[in-house]
Amino acid sequence: MIATEDNKSEELWNFVCWDCKWRGVAQELKQDETLEEWWCCPRCNSGKIEDVGWHKGNERYKGA
Repeated sequence: MIATEDNKSEELWNFVCWDCKWRGVAQELKQDETLEEWWCCPRCNSGKIEDVGWHKGNERYKGA
């Protein structure tokens, strides 16, 4: 999801890049066949990404 300052607190995400602190969803990840896991950050191309569970803004998302 593309975040603006207006909707950043409402953004749903579950992946984080530990190098550049990008947050987003799996559909936004890039593929890199040179990496062991094949997936990388769409912003910095780092393989240091992790599924940390669903969050809404900065808070853990518990559902509706």
